[in-house]
Amino acid sequence: MPGLINAHTHMDLTALGPLDGPPRRFVPWLLDLIHRRSLLSPRVRSAGFQSGLHRALASGTTCIGDIASLGFPPSSLEIPARRSFLARSGLRTLTFFEVLGLDPSQARERASALDSRVRKHAPGVSRLRRLRFGISIHAPYSVSDDLAHPVARLARRRSLPLAVHLLETAFERSRPRHRSAFREYCAAFGWNPAWLDDRPSSPLEWLDRHHLLTPDTLAIHGIHMNQREISVLARRKISLVLCPRSNLYLHGKLPPVHNFISRGVPLAVGTDSLAGNSSLSLWDELRAIHERFPEIPPSILFHAATAGGAAALGLAGRAGVLHPGCRADFTIVRPSFRVDTTRRLFYNLIRSTQDANVQGVVIDGRLRYQRTFQP
Repeated sequence: MPGLINAHTHMDLTALGPLDGPPRRFVPWLLDLIHRRSLLSPRVRSAGFQSGLHRALASGTTCIGDIASLGFPPSSLEIPARRSFLARSGLRTLTFFEVLGLDPSQARERASALDSRVRKHAPGVSRLRRLRFGISIHAPYSVSDDLAHPVARLARRRSLPLAVHLLETAFERSRPRHRSAFREYCAAFGWNPAWLDDRPSSPLEWLDRHHLLTPDTLAIHGIHMNQREISVLARRKISLVLCPRSNLYLHGKLPPVHNFISRGVPLAVGTDSLAGNSSLSLWDELRAIHERFPEIPPSILFHAATAGGAAALGLAGRAGVLHPGCRADFTIVRPSFRVDTTRRLFYNLIRSTQDANVQGVVIDGRLRYQRTFQP
């Protein structure tokens, strides 16, 4: 079968999971994450990163869209180590260098740091290469106007794809400074909530104002999107990544998946990080969606985790499908159900496939993962 496409991960947070506690509120969870990550040694962070890549492969994933945060910069030794881990894993990867900062006085410094990182890694990158790079605007509520402008200009100049966490939280709607959660979030970074007073009511309007809402933009989460915003994504063919188990853990709800499908929003699926999830398996994500929306045809969900994910990462027709001319990326699954007809095939795959059913993963025609066979 086509390899699975995990369109949203944070591999650099793998060492903080998997989670095993009760659901958390988003802001306390985030502040705790920042603190716990600051206590990790470079060796532990690197080991976690490598472990995350292996977990993804072992679940049948052939391609990831990974966020590399500039807010959590790796040490000088970690950067080449991570590139080496990615190269050796064989995973097809689109790494988004993330930028955030609401303080206007820091915008020039943060934009310069992003530009330096892009210049170092992005030259010569094409869609045919296995390791590619893009830019992530963390979220509209965490990036200043003074920072958004040079980031958008850099993305256009380098023709780089963009990613953004979009309407994951309720406080992203209008007048967020009046929400206690947002004030708590800003206090942790020394930011002034009033810096967002002049923002439009919809984060999509702010993104569009800065030319950050294009067909090359990857939207992530979308839990609190309204009908008008959903229509904008559909009209502009902007892919949205569903991260259901992370959403349930941190927010207790899922996005309006039915509305996305009915309006024609291109969908992909991601696991988010192990800091807010129990695995990096897309099979678990697909089951989570199916269990809460059993009326959605399983074939649509499977498409989102394969061809939909490939399209979201700029690989339409190259990955996530099996036909002449595409990349030789596929997963070998030993089903736990009787395969005597294509009827209910996607239903059975989603309902019953576990990581243990994945027997091998091939990327670019090379066997990158093989599970020991057990009769």
